[in-house]
Amino acid sequence: MAPAALTAHQVEFPIEGMTCASCAARIERGLGRLNGVELAAVNYATENARVTFDPTIIALSDLIEKVESLGYHVVELEASNDTSNGEQSHLMRRVVVAGALTFPVLIVSMIDALQFTNWQWFAFAFTTPVVTWCAFP
Repeated sequence: MAPAALTAHQVEFPIEGMTCASCAARIERGLGRLNGVELAAVNYATENARVTFDPTIIALSDLIEKVESLGYHVVELEASNDTSNGEQSHLMRRVVVAGALTFPVLIVSMIDALQFTNWQWFAFAFTTPVVTWCAFP
């Protein structure tokens, strides 16, 4: 017997408005009950839904419509990618600054020969921006 042609597509989209794991389970059940959906997995921690469906039976817009009807919001994929690039560059800048300020403090704190008089003030001055600006959410 020849294997059946694979017609299933998999899509992943972000969902906003989930407040607990039961919200994710509710969306998962709702999507799983739709005709043409083979597998629906919703992750509350990442706020993403991964759905495997047959596009000859159900459209992506129907999946999004179902999530919206349950009271949650599907984030537009193009909009989420644009904001994530700007956010990633900002976070990368914080990581670089944190590394540049932390390395000298680490070296002076760990190697006794490099410790000078009142080196603790140097460590304080360099770690303050790391703790405040770099670690700020």
